[in-house]
Amino acid sequence: MEIFLTIRADSNLLALAAKLIDIGQQIIKKEDQIMSTLDDDIAAIQAETTAIGGLTTFIQALQDKIAAVGLSPDQQTKVDAIFSNVSANTAAITAAMVPAAPPAA
Repeated sequence: MEIFLTIRADSNLLALAAKLIDIGQQIIKKEDQIMSTLDDDIAAIQAETTAIGGLTTFIQALQDKIAAVGLSPDQQTKVDAIFSNVSANTAAITAAMVPAAPPAA
């Protein structure tokens, strides 16, 4: 036994289907672009984390060397101010990188 099924669609329905397919393809393309951008952002953040880690190590080593040399009280006050500013900048960068809470609905 054979069954034949014929579906007929008018040109409006076919045009609508074509438009929906086009929109679906645009969504897929946009999703690919977003994912690529996210991958780029992740790589950039990892590079920044590495650079910040290196800078932190350098600053700590510098601070240790300065402490080992011994400074006058006036020099020590100035050096302490420098490292205090570095700590404040680090805290500001850290705070800026925390995602903002979404607004309440």
